Amino acid sequence: MRKQEGWISSVIMAVVLTLTIPLAIQASQNPYSVRTFVEGGREIEKVIVPGRPPDVKMLAVALPTGPLPLGVSILPNVPAFTWCYGCSATSAAMMMGHYDNAGFPNMYTGPTNGGVCPMNNETHWGHTSYPGVTCGECPLSATHMGIDGRATRGHVDDYWIDYEDPGPDPYITNGWTEHTLGDCTGDYMGTNQSKFGNTDGSTSFYFYTNGDPLYDYTGCEPGDRDGCHGMRLFAESRGYTVTTNFTQLIHPNSLYSNTHGFTFNDFKSEIDNSRPVMVQVEGHSMVGYGYDDSSNTVYIHDTWDNSDHTMTWGGAYSGLTQYAVSVIRLGAAPPTYTPTDTATFTDTPTNTMTATPIFTYAATDTATCTPTDTPTDTTTPTDTMTCTPTTTDTPTDTATPTDTPTSTPSPEPNPCAGCDSNGDNAVNFSDLSAFSAAWGRSCGDPEYLPGFDNNDDCTINFSDLSYFSSCWGESW
Repeated sequence: MRKQEGWISSVIMAVVLTLTIPLAIQASQNPYSVRTFVEGGREIEKVIVPGRPPDVKMLAVALPTGPLPLGVSILPNVPAFTWCYGCSATSAAMMMGHYDNAGFPNMYTGPTNGGVCPMNNETHWGHTSYPGVTCGECPLSATHMGIDGRATRGHVDDYWIDYEDPGPDPYITNGWTEHTLGDCTGDYMGTNQSKFGNTDGSTSFYFYTNGDPLYDYTGCEPGDRDGCHGMRLFAESRGYTVTTNFTQLIHPNSLYSNTHGFTFNDFKSEIDNSRPVMVQVEGHSMVGYGYDDSSNTVYIHDTWDNSDHTMTWGGAYSGLTQYAVSVIRLGAAPPTYTPTDTATFTDTPTNTMTATPIFTYAATDTATCTPTDTPTDTTTPTDTMTCTPTTTDTPTDTATPTDTPTSTPSPEPNPCAGCDSNGDNAVNFSDLSAFSAAWGRSCGDPEYLPGFDNNDDCTINFSDLSYFSSCWGESW
């Protein structure tokens, strides 16, 4: 009887799972959902994010000018990259590029821009056109032989054919050795990699459908890769500690029936703690880097151009409904030491000795004298002596310099120093006047001031205005 009861329980459980899983997929209304399953008593859904730039792009917006109004917060130094072999890997690269400019300098270590991740990929690395899509080049998203000084095959060479191509990847069909993972987010996120079932341009993400955060999911390994877990792997490969990473449905949510989730207040908290957030809309990943509390507005970089854009939290962007976020939080950056850092002496050592060398001899000088002739005259001696000293004098002179060279380490440059046009160690109205005069000017114009061009795109524009605003009132 007990065996029969156990058999009946198993059948009931199988029927329940069969019925609830299709219902969950249907309820989500997410066209990019490819799998739903139960693990640990909670339902997990997998989506594939293949989004590419549309033919008609969204209009850019101007960031607030001057000091930011109350309730508005915008992170400085968040790159705006164009679509580089996948929106998710590109969005992750923008997030890591921000950290590269904010105390985590090992995120990007290439030769461009003095080894600091630039704000605009097209300006520095250009783009490559394929029959199915045009890809901006960005070695932080996808390494590519011939780009950024790379002399060996990288991510693009090993995994890319053309948009939505299912593979097998080039390194498989051509029989060459796959490159060692490193330098780019796409390597670790599984983007474009046919071994993980991702077509070219795609990345996979997993999340709980009840609204709980799914932390660092590895249950799909080794045959699949969760993109959020890949973000963690990349950061750790650069030598940094990840305190937490997760993908979570937002709440409220028009695609899912979850009763809790990641809220607008949660998003604001991430921004207030200088952490950009990956914003997930249907089939597409973007980066959120600011907010306007008065209208639930999110400032985003959408991977479709190098401009600033906005959307309403929980709404739609270009017709794509927001449903989730992917979050990564880094531990404190370890101190970095540059071997070339040396102290700057404020005085010139002259090594002037005020002590007079004192010669001390261990023995009194004596000589042994041997007569060389016999006196023949008692009146006028003609005797001469040959004398040889019997001691060797060793001076023990010592002297002590009376001055000790003093040094003062050069202070770290203030991050807002570029906005200080007159060198008074403050960003004030005088600098605002100079910024206004340089507004809209480009490299080569007499009024162009490179200190104001924070993203090095050779134009003083809204992105630089946002940076200038963040420095307003600073003094050092």
